[in-house]
Amino acid sequence: MGHAGLSSAIFALRSEAGQDLVEYLLLLSLIALALILGVTGLGQRLDAFYQGIVGNLAGIL
Repeated sequence: MGHAGLSSAIFALRSEAGQDLVEYLLLLSLIALALILGVTGLGQRLDAFYQGIVGNLAGIL
């Protein structure tokens, strides 16, 4: 393998590593978005649940 072949092989390895990094960042972004949406939805359901409890207690007391 000559100098030109070695340079092109190194370039190919570097460009694939950059592509892997972008793929991991996209995957991490999607996971973070799913977690944020899930926690937000859970918070809203818990709020409604506790508001129902407070309403029932107010009716009893």
